[in-house]
Amino acid sequence: MNAYPDGYYWNIFPTTRTPDPMPVYDEAAPRLWPGAVLDAPYTVPLQRLRSHSLRLSDGHRIGVTVGGRGIPLVVAHGFSFAGGLYVQSLSRLASMGFRVLAVDLAGHGGSTGLGVRGWDVGAYRRFLTQVLDELGVGRAVFCGHSLGGRLLAEVTAAEPERAMALLLVDAAVGQAWDDLAAFACWNPALLGVVGATLAADTLQTLFLTGDQGLKLQGLAIPQAMANAFAPWRLVAPALSVLLSGGSAVTLRRLKEAGLPVFVLHGERDQVVPVAAARDAARRAGGELVLVHGAAHSWLLEDPETLRSIVAELLGDGLGTACLRAIADVGLDPATVSLAEMEQAFYAPDALALRLGPAARREELRPSQEPRFSWSRVA
Repeated sequence: MNAYPDGYYWNIFPTTRTPDPMPVYDEAAPRLWPGAVLDAPYTVPLQRLRSHSLRLSDGHRIGVTVGGRGIPLVVAHGFSFAGGLYVQSLSRLASMGFRVLAVDLAGHGGSTGLGVRGWDVGAYRRFLTQVLDELGVGRAVFCGHSLGGRLLAEVTAAEPERAMALLLVDAAVGQAWDDLAAFACWNPALLGVVGATLAADTLQTLFLTGDQGLKLQGLAIPQAMANAFAPWRLVAPALSVLLSGGSAVTLRRLKEAGLPVFVLHGERDQVVPVAAARDAARRAGGELVLVHGAAHSWLLEDPETLRSIVAELLGDGLGTACLRAIADVGLDPATVSLAEMEQAFYAPDALALRLGPAARREELRPSQEPRFSWSRVA
């Protein structure tokens, strides 16, 4: 494992204030594409993010958390969570030359459910592609955790031309997970065990991780209250994956498309077994990154670890994918500007470019070493 660059950061939580129609960016802030941070000591201040509530053309309301500038990084959260819960990890990624777009999945956070369509995993895939189209997002890097990983795998397998690369973080894919899901459909008791395991993992993250847990509690409590008052919203998303028939075809299509896939997985994940991650990486022709000593929600437990892994991946496979995408649209990666990237990877006057807070400098605080170590398995 390579050491990650030293630097200084601060952490800003999202606000609910209505954003400016067009953010005004701090011209003194660095202009970086993903990977350029590896060329010098990493001292880029953390970007702020802001959560928005939007209405799609069909009337569907969605929640999306946005921040940063550069290549689109589409993020999908885990079951019962919301995009804003990941703001600490996302602010670090938004500081690496990505424009982070964390979408609340249908029936989660600020996004309304899909009604009678909510039992079909394909409906969630179509929902996400509609969101991307209406936000004006072109080709992007995709990163999904747990349920979100499964749904983004479906999106990119169906339309690989949308993706530069796919990061699956403890995603609900792979044979071991598929077997567990299939058995749970016929055994409600096992379904309860899976739910209890996920709940235990969440509680451990919130209450047994010291100061970090206290920070997460402030983000998680509103979402937990919303789930408590409307628990039925979560039934359809859960069953859509359990009844989807497995992920083997999806993973095979990813491999056939030649899409760079990176499978990041906690070594002690009790929700999605690590055997599932090994199988998913093999079937998708991707690279497995094992996070040692980590459970299912390690990216919430320690926001520095995900950033550090992504920084390392930008040094080769992920960085190569970004460079290739820049070159594919006729731009020179050595001289490309943020304005040129935004013109290439977003629709003209894209809504995605009009969301988010204005970049500004804040008081810096020393960064911390990642809590977890990891190893990469070819």
